[in-house]
Amino acid sequence: MPRLMPAELPETIDPRQFTGRGRRIRGMMPGAALARLSALVDRFDGEVRVDLAFGRDEHARMRITGAVQSAVMMTCQRCLKPMRVRLDCRVALGVVFDERQADGLPPDLEPLLLDDTPALLGDIVEDELLLALPAVAGKGGGGGGGGAAGTDGRRRGAKAEPLCGVAKVEIVNLIRGRRRPGAYLTEN
Repeated sequence: MPRLMPAELPETIDPRQFTGRGRRIRGMMPGAALARLSALVDRFDGEVRVDLAFGRDEHARMRITGAVQSAVMMTCQRCLKPMRVRLDCRVALGVVFDERQADGLPPDLEPLLLDDTPALLGDIVEDELLLALPAVAGKGGGGGGGGAAGTDGRRRGAKAEPLCGVAKVEIVNLIRGRRRPGAYLTEN
């Protein structure tokens, strides 16, 4: 069983040392410490729940597994109102020290490329949250709140048509006489 560290999270971690001791860290990290994430959302003043276990897999690879959870405020791109976006990240990292090791990781592990210096825990946590952040925030469903972030407003089960919007714009431009058919292929 991993040894639990106190609720106060360390600023830096040494994955080799933590893995060798089978450590687990749990605690809360202030959102104010995550400047890159704060810059991408409307508001992020809460805390981040961190639960990470350090160990080795059956091939003696160093692993960091666990969860990172938080919530941010973003603007819904459908109604332009603020919405709460929950970020719930499952962490599965393989600690590597060069790209050759990264290439040898199984598909269920993302590489965490480190050097011989201790890693900043805040950077690792922030990277996971950034990866979970939706590119476009939107409330799902018909009219009220509570939908999942990142939905694009299509009904469940609706067929995705990624170029449908481009076709509509092109048709409107043709109708208005702004372009001739196929002009976008030859104009600079």
